[in-house]
Amino acid sequence: MNPTKQKILAIVISSLRMGGAERVASFVANELASQYRIVLFVWNEKERFYPLNSNVEIRILATKNRGVLGNTLRIFKLWRAFKSEKVDLSISFIHQTNILSIFASKMARIPCIATEHSIFSALDSKFWRILRYLTYPLASCIT
Repeated sequence: MNPTKQKILAIVISSLRMGGAERVASFVANELASQYRIVLFVWNEKERFYPLNSNVEIRILATKNRGVLGNTLRIFKLWRAFKSEKVDLSISFIHQTNILSIFASKMARIPCIATEHSIFSALDSKFWRILRYLTYPLASCIT
């Protein structure tokens, strides 16, 4: 890898609607955009509440499918996007998106920082709690 090449960071969040994690993702993207190429991946862009620096690139990875099939498609779309954009590091926000991003990052062989913005033990179904238990150790870092 060329040491003078600008690093490419992926920020992954389901949406940019009004919410705390969405605010933090927007803030991180805006602040890092002066040092890195930032590609922000969202599942949809409806109701975007937070402004983004004009240097932040948005990629929408929409799928019409829901549930297990929809999430499996998101993992593969994210993996292909990481490869095509030549992402060096992914930073994901919110538990379910973290899980999908960890899978895609592992497939793309890039480090992944997963960020929790909720009470860890109080959310999700048993299925998502088990997936968190299995996937979070695979992340490079959990904040």
